[in-house]
Amino acid sequence: MDIIATLTSEFDLKPWQVENTVNLIDEGNTIPFIARYRKEAHGSLDDQVLRELNDRLTYLRNLDKRREEILNSIEEQGPPPCSPNSKTCTARTSRSAAPAP
Repeated sequence: MDIIATLTSEFDLKPWQVENTVNLIDEGNTIPFIARYRKEAHGSLDDQVLRELNDRLTYLRNLDKRREEILNSIEEQGPPPCSPNSKTCTARTSRSAAPAP
């Protein structure tokens, strides 16, 4: 997922505004500092928009992280077991485990 493109479309901003704001946030700058002293970097966005962008950025990054964790977990588990209705699966029971007639 391209987070910058998502934020750009959701907030109706220019890509450079979002990129610069994300870079400033990633550098550890606080929202009040960015709003007050880095207006040239983000195009004079107000602190409310910056806070909302920061919250959404955090949400999207956490979502991506969780998605990766789930995909890795699925990969580690291997292919899913056969379902009873599956026509491509073969029976995994042995003759000795089958009930007597």
